[in-house]
Amino acid sequence: MAAMIALIAHAREMHDALPQASRFWGCVFHRESAIGFFFALSGFVLHLSWCGAWPGIATWSGFMVRRVFRLHPLYLVSLVLALLVVTLVPLGGTFWYQENPPWATTYDMNHFSLRSWMDHLLLITPGIETNFLNPPIWTLAGEMKVALIFPWLSWLIARLPMVLSLIFVTLGMLFAPQIGHATLPTASLLPVFMIGAWGAQHHERLAVLLKSRFEWRNTLLLLLGLTIYGTAALLRKRHDRDAELLQYQMAGAGSVLIMLAVIHVRAFNDFLCGRVLLLGGRLSYGIYVFHYPVYLGLLCYSTRDAWSAAVFFITGLMVTFILAWVLNRWLEVPMIKAGRSIANRISPTRPKLAAQG
Repeated sequence: MAAMIALIAHAREMHDALPQASRFWGCVFHRESAIGFFFALSGFVLHLSWCGAWPGIATWSGFMVRRVFRLHPLYLVSLVLALLVVTLVPLGGTFWYQENPPWATTYDMNHFSLRSWMDHLLLITPGIETNFLNPPIWTLAGEMKVALIFPWLSWLIARLPMVLSLIFVTLGMLFAPQIGHATLPTASLLPVFMIGAWGAQHHERLAVLLKSRFEWRNTLLLLLGLTIYGTAALLRKRHDRDAELLQYQMAGAGSVLIMLAVIHVRAFNDFLCGRVLLLGGRLSYGIYVFHYPVYLGLLCYSTRDAWSAAVFFITGLMVTFILAWVLNRWLEVPMIKAGRSIANRISPTRPKLAAQG
């Protein structure tokens, strides 16, 4: 979902004829809220993968190897694609370039800067200029930086009792943004990952507790989660970083409640395991990293040949899906398997998830 929302938002920004969402759908499919969902889901999945183990050198190294092999292969291909677009496609005369200078920064940058390439190859250096080639990858930079410390957060959340770990997450929501403002900007994103990790650690116990008290617990959780997630978009104020961080946190909390409601309902599980949704899930990362350079490359031709908004959107969608599908099969999946193999050699023993408390 987050990948498709980002795709639609960027296509709309590049082609001003694409329709704008209504107030209601604008809240449900808000780009920043989708990012909060993405970070919370990442924390949920990473916690299950890490299993709340103590992050020794071997286990932490194996974890980072899996992260690099998961994120970097398609990401590096997207950088090459973006480089080809900005160097070969004449975007300077387009309406988008003239009327949207913040995004036109990507086109105007020095794309052969050694420092910028080193920053983007590592994804963990401070002050990385994400407008360099493929602006949406700022979330990947955030994820890689969070991954450096996430195993310790996961271990702590797994060891604390449920209520104490919830207090720990809440304190993180209150103070991490202040730390981010003062020293480490990425610290402001940590609470969203922590929310997901808390949900992964305690989802079974929460299901048991709610079942004993509320007959319609899953419906209540789903409605509450959707309400919090949708309300998060109302907090957004342009150029207000504090409101943006609060939106990430609220959207992340709403997303976790939605996940808790869904994973314990067989009908929802059967729906989410349908072929189309499973395919979309497999391709979501490729859709996310490729959609921006694809639409950027099509922009010049849509301007020159006066493409309609529908033609521009559908063409970009098809090219993005094809790229994501081909590279998922021939690059992404093999690299994920290779990363797991290397990680297992570094740390052959994978611990079980700590008991939920």
